[in-house]
Amino acid sequence: MGIGAVGATTSNLHSQITMDQGQYHHHNPKEGVKDYKTGGPITVHICPHSHDDVGWLKTVDEYFDGSRQDIQFANVEVELTSIIDALIANPERKFSEVEMKFFSMWWDHQTPAKQEQVKELVKNGQLELINAGWSMHDEACPTYEDMINNMMIGHDFVLENFGVKPRIGW
Repeated sequence: MGIGAVGATTSNLHSQITMDQGQYHHHNPKEGVKDYKTGGPITVHICPHSHDDVGWLKTVDEYFDGSRQDIQFANVEVELTSIIDALIANPERKFSEVEMKFFSMWWDHQTPAKQEQVKELVKNGQLELINAGWSMHDEACPTYEDMINNMMIGHDFVLENFGVKPRIGW
């Protein structure tokens, strides 16, 4: 099941949910989404997290600054700024950041005051640095040694700047 529109409000969410008749649920606009087995509502967990390729179709810098839109629309700097601002604006929001290469690039552009705000987001659990490799392992880490080095570099960044170790990795 998926949401058909980003930013759907509670009042129009029922019209944005997929209309498929899956094995375990069905959709009726008057009743909402129901579980076939219990007849009750289904629970949807939304886990906002990053998935930013550290070099795939564009260079690291092109992904970060949003250049070369003719290749792919991506601007990690704007993405991270928007996410952090949204977390600061609403303490009920949470986000999981995964790739430390881009996060470190963004971090280095921030004022000391903004860095302190981000440290507080990490401390209070709104921003979780999970996996926390320099990149995802599918980004040119074909061997065990490459995977270990990738994780060590990212984890060192997290420990040095936030004083924490990632709890979750893959």
